[in-house]
Amino acid sequence: MVNTICQTILGTGVVSFAKGKDGGKDGRFIGTAQHFPSSNAPWSGKFIIQSKHTSTPTASCSDSDFNTIVKDEIKKIQALIEKDEVDNYLLFTNRKYTGVVGDEIRNRIICETGLQNVAIIGNETINNQYLNSHKNIVRQYGLNQLHIPFDFSDDEIKKIILVFKYQLPVISDEIKAAVNKLKYDYSHIEKDLKNQKNKLSVSYYQDEILSKSLMEFQKIEAFLNNPINSELKDYYFD
Repeated sequence: MVNTICQTILGTGVVSFAKGKDGGKDGRFIGTAQHFPSSNAPWSGKFIIQSKHTSTPTASCSDSDFNTIVKDEIKKIQALIEKDEVDNYLLFTNRKYTGVVGDEIRNRIICETGLQNVAIIGNETINNQYLNSHKNIVRQYGLNQLHIPFDFSDDEIKKIILVFKYQLPVISDEIKAAVNKLKYDYSHIEKDLKNQKNKLSVSYYQDEILSKSLMEFQKIEAFLNNPINSELKDYYFD
């Protein structure tokens, strides 16, 4: 998947390597990148692409085991430099990339290898910048079956609200009954206890649900508060 992403940001000349001993490279590209790090100032030369996957959903580049991984990768980069096989090094990981620690690790690779063009691309960039804008890659690797993001266009939001308005008279009695039931239902438990029962870690609740999902609902709220969409807002809140 990482190499497929690189075909869109570097070029179709990305070469993938089979599983096994990779010598510090999962993919390779030689030439001038199309869109990396930008279209206006692309890197060029010999690119080495490396990916590091973890099955831990809350893993971060700040974790000690990632530092161990980077330590091993530095040795491989040094060997590649001796063979004149690398000018640009891209390390993809599905870990969270934290600004301070992530940049420290990147600078460590630069200092210990002398290679100036180094990038660590974490989970946020992979999802928000590459996968969300390249739905064909999401479908190609079946990711749409595992994760449905809050990714609605303005036109889709309008359609959802209008369809809901037309259906409202039919289901209004059911909605009122459900609301009245909840209004006088005092059996709700605290979020911390609820998360514990659902086996939801504190970090996942804060980093995924609060920081991401909540932001998407806030975007919808901002959209509805736009004077241009005042009519839709009336429909929605009616």
